[in-house]
Amino acid sequence: MKDNAMPPENDIELLARLEKDYDLGYDAQTEDRYYAVDKKSRIAKPLEPSTNSELYRELQLASRLDRDTLPTQRNLIAALQHAMQIASKNPLILSQRACRIGDDVWYDLKDDDGNALRISADRTNLSVERTPDSVCWLRGSTMKKIEMPDPLPIIDPKSQFRRFADLIRQDDNTAAQLIAVAVHCLIHPAGPSSQPPLVLLEGPQGSGKSTTSLLLHDLTDPETNRVEISAACLTVETLQMLASMHMQIVLGNASKMDKKVFDTLCVMVTGGVSTTRKLYSQTEMASWRLHCQAILTGISIGRLPEDIVSRMIHIDLMPSARSMTEAKLWRIWDESSPALRMMLWRTCQRVLRMEHDDEIPSDNLGARLRDYEMTLRAVDMIFNTNGESTWLSTLDMEQHEQGSDDPVYMAIVHRWDKLKDKTFTGEELYAELRPTFTLLASGNAGTQRVVPGSARSLSASMARVLPVLASAGIDVTLIPGGGHKGRKWQFRLAAGVLELPPDQLVGPDQRAFDGMDV
Repeated sequence: MKDNAMPPENDIELLARLEKDYDLGYDAQTEDRYYAVDKKSRIAKPLEPSTNSELYRELQLASRLDRDTLPTQRNLIAALQHAMQIASKNPLILSQRACRIGDDVWYDLKDDDGNALRISADRTNLSVERTPDSVCWLRGSTMKKIEMPDPLPIIDPKSQFRRFADLIRQDDNTAAQLIAVAVHCLIHPAGPSSQPPLVLLEGPQGSGKSTTSLLLHDLTDPETNRVEISAACLTVETLQMLASMHMQIVLGNASKMDKKVFDTLCVMVTGGVSTTRKLYSQTEMASWRLHCQAILTGISIGRLPEDIVSRMIHIDLMPSARSMTEAKLWRIWDESSPALRMMLWRTCQRVLRMEHDDEIPSDNLGARLRDYEMTLRAVDMIFNTNGESTWLSTLDMEQHEQGSDDPVYMAIVHRWDKLKDKTFTGEELYAELRPTFTLLASGNAGTQRVVPGSARSLSASMARVLPVLASAGIDVTLIPGGGHKGRKWQFRLAAGVLELPPDQLVGPDQRAFDGMDV
């Protein structure tokens, strides 16, 4: 602060009151946001010298109750300014929903008395204890206390797991993937911001995508605000605003999402911080944490950017006949949720113990989302399911779909009659495929796609689609030449692939090529 003068007497009394009830500090991640942490409940409140701040009103009300002389607005603002000077020297680690300390996980029960659920790897029982002084809970203003059963009930986790699978109308393997998402969110908070993973729920109409996202949200964090919005209507600014408010965001029809929104999602799932210029300032910058649970839903997502695919938990939902009305489902869910939540916490405790004792096999793990795969493997061991193999098969299908929806692959299939049994240089191949690229880039063939803009970029893209072309029976051979312009591409049917007469051909699935007259 520019003003380093000692505060007047009234300011000192107000500052002492603040330091008695609060720990003052700044957000260690954004570095320019100041907070006052209640010493009893460990709730972090924004610290700012404003008449609209919550701390300003608290100081004003407390002074009216125990003082004859009321402090002026100048006294209150000055006290908050000097509190910020103290806070600027004390970094705080802020957490939301869950915080891991060693092998223990503390889960915020939103209790104003400072109680939290302790899930320990070396204990046989869960316990409700006072929040440690090293934890600072960052809450929204609408968050309420989660009611804990008292005493903690003894339940059969396996029967409650199957109860959960029945309510979401999915098989045990799919339920295991969803429970693993919930466990992963609680026991593997990604750094101080406890960032949940990005989840994609994909399935046909009637598979319960929206209902499943609601039930999963209610199971893990029922009092956090939630907003559902169509991805086609979402802008980067709207997503940043919602993320900074710590809401759960459900994005429907994710295939229509803008590329810039995907980039912002990547920042969110890595616990990122957004920075922009402060209003009415030319040089000062403001930062805020992009922190929220994001769930994408869609019937057929199609091709997604590689950077978002590598950070996403993709779960396929299967359609099933609705066995009950919406009202009946929520009535049963309200009755079952305490036992289901206890099942989740017991599962967290068991997974923690398995991690602590190295009981989870770590062989043959994929390179993508290894922490989640380990958690899913542990959940499979607990409930005797095959969620991991089901999830990995979904990833294999996703990889094929990512390739088959590639514009280079689509153009080659579209122009196959012109390419078969011929050899092209890079320039000749680009000229042959260019009419299809123009169609794909226009959006008249369905989703607008980014296509190669030159022969050089086409050559760089060929390596990506060779495995997908091979699975479709198309053999592409690269004939090296002198430099970039000298190389050639030879196209032919793969060995063992027979061309049947037209009357015996079985039409392939052409949904990816709708609008292209293929």
